Amino acid sequence: MNTVVFEKETIARFYGNSSNDILEILEEYLASQEEMLQSLCTAFLSGSRSLSNCLHFHSSVFTYVGFPQLTRDFVLLELECKASISSAELETKFDVLVGKIKQCNRLIQHEIERLAHICYS
Repeated sequence: MNTVVFEKETIARFYGNSSNDILEILEEYLASQEEMLQSLCTAFLSGSRSLSNCLHFHSSVFTYVGFPQLTRDFVLLELECKASISSAELETKFDVLVGKIKQCNRLIQHEIERLAHICYS
């Protein structure tokens, strides 16, 4: 599946339905995205072991911002890195994952705009 779904109920449970808290967490997440994507790309270019470590490091953040399926995707790709899949297969799966991260970021940006309207109105 190449589409990500923003699980608003998941993030609401984590932060007690506080729009202000959710807004703050999502803004912090989005502010760190360029650095995360850069570290993933650098790790990918360094090889499957480096990518596996980087995926492990970043995987859980997606659960806390309402995208637990992305956490699972990170874990699955991490396991595939350890299983030594071909570099062509790894590149394809990595590209799909990066696309999902970008979808996630767009959905989060939309949610930030919605929450900002609620919190600052």
